[in-house]
Amino acid sequence: MGFEISKNHFHEMLAVSLTVNKERTNYLYNIPFEQWSQAYNGGLRYGHMTSNLIECINFVLKGMRHLLITSVV
Repeated sequence: MGFEISKNHFHEMLAVSLTVNKERTNYLYNIPFEQWSQAYNGGLRYGHMTSNLIECINFVLKGMRHLLITSVV
C-alpha cells in the first residue's frame, strides 16, 4: 500500500495556504497542477528526477566496468 494524495486533500491544503499567503497561492494557481502536484500526476509514481538519477548511475557504472572488482568495492 502506497502513499497517495487525493485531490480533495490537495485542495483543502491549498485553501489553508491561501489563508497563510495569498500571493504565493495565487502564483501556484497560475501553474498547471499536473506540473507540480502529486495529486494530479496521472498515477505516475516518479517523474524526470528518477530517470536522471538512473542515467547518472549508469554513467558511473559504465566507467567502472573495466576495473577490477576489488578496486570497485
